Amino acid sequence: MKYILSMLLLSLFSVNLYAQNSENKRQEILEKFDKDGDGRLSKGEHEAVRAHFEEERKSRKKTSQTENKRTPKVKVDETFLKGEVVTMPSSLDEATKTLRNEFVFFKQLNQEGKGPLIIYLHGGGAHNGPTVRHMSNPTASLISKGKYPFNLLIPVFQKADGIANGWNPDDLTQLLKFVVTKYNIDAKRVFLTGHSMGGAGTFMWANKYPELFAGVVPRAAGGAESPKSELPVEAKNFVNVPIWAFHGSKDGVCDYRKIESLLNEIESLGAKPKFTLLEGMGHNISPAINSDDKILKWFMEQ
Repeated sequence: MKYILSMLLLSLFSVNLYAQNSENKRQEILEKFDKDGDGRLSKGEHEAVRAHFEEERKSRKKTSQTENKRTPKVKVDETFLKGEVVTMPSSLDEATKTLRNEFVFFKQLNQEGKGPLIIYLHGGGAHNGPTVRHMSNPTASLISKGKYPFNLLIPVFQKADGIANGWNPDDLTQLLKFVVTKYNIDAKRVFLTGHSMGGAGTFMWANKYPELFAGVVPRAAGGAESPKSELPVEAKNFVNVPIWAFHGSKDGVCDYRKIESLLNEIESLGAKPKFTLLEGMGHNISPAINSDDKILKWFMEQ
């Protein structure tokens, strides 16, 4: 009997709530579309309501389609390389102001002992949106397709008050130390690459901590304070760091000649950096670079 009474009360509550919500909605519509204030909607006002809700429906559909496009499809063999969004420990999050408290990590499932690591630094616009979008990074697909032994780390940048815009080498180094321990990484086989602001970050991180990297591949290096000002790096710091830089000859964001000049200076000090100028290409050179596994092969040779 108590159960029946409870169900009846719940039903009455639901009906009243529905009626109240309907009345509230009716009042909202009248306030917005009843232009003459007579408490009723004329034929023209009805048409305005219909058009309004049709526009809302289209907007929701467009938003849904956009969200679906942003939901990445993992293009890797998950029996070989498994990706996940990882949340930092609170202590690391507090210590790294310019990094989001989440990062993406692709782990080798068949790793025996310590494994090599590739770090990819995204460009300036890629810190918007959910962290999961970075699960679609094509480097993971190339690693999986070629059955290369690399793990892959993708940090996510965030702006911080009082700190220069762009990738911060100190914060990144703290994250790297955490990842090396957590995922049993060979600290002598860490490779770094990035596009645009990530390319500048590649130069800047390797400039401050060259001993951390077995090879670096900056791509269309620019963004943040560069290329409007020179990259804050010194050629002497790259003498012992293998470099293969890529740039488009028609890059309107960052002039390739600035990067070429830096590499020439490094070469004059006795190093042998590589430079590939992609003729006729602008700033977005990623599709050309990711079309094959040339970078992964080069990393394996270092």
